[in-house]
Amino acid sequence: MAARAKEISVRQLEAIKPPTGKSDKRMAVGGADGLTINIKPSGSRSWLFRYTFAEKEQPAIGLGGYSRDTNSLSAMRETARGFNKLIKEGTDPKQYLKEKEQATLFKKHQGVSFGQVSEEWIKLKQGGELDYSNFSNTRQTIHEGLCLTSSR
Repeated sequence: MAARAKEISVRQLEAIKPPTGKSDKRMAVGGADGLTINIKPSGSRSWLFRYTFAEKEQPAIGLGGYSRDTNSLSAMRETARGFNKLIKEGTDPKQYLKEKEQATLFKKHQGVSFGQVSEEWIKLKQGGELDYSNFSNTRQTIHEGLCLTSSR
């Protein structure tokens, strides 16, 4: 069994000096298996969760930049503990996050018609750098082709 990282405080975390070379410094912060702080030479800090699933080391999950307010040490420890619980239950945290994101997108876009999506796309393209001078024809073709207009 791997040795557990010593649990560090917020003050100790913020006192870690950035690396002087070109490489990032990664350090386990303790309090939850797999939770790591990544410190860039610029001094910016971000959270990573490193883990093994199905007896294979998996690519780290990026958890965002360090902030005392939103991505605090205690909040990230709770997140890592949740991921460790998922692993014990036989669920890959990365797959869990992917499914959660898909469910959120599905819920957000539930009931949105293709007509609404095409209108949004046309509005987006009209405001862009490309020349879409005949959008009225494009809109008409989309709507008529999909029987979206009541004129048919």
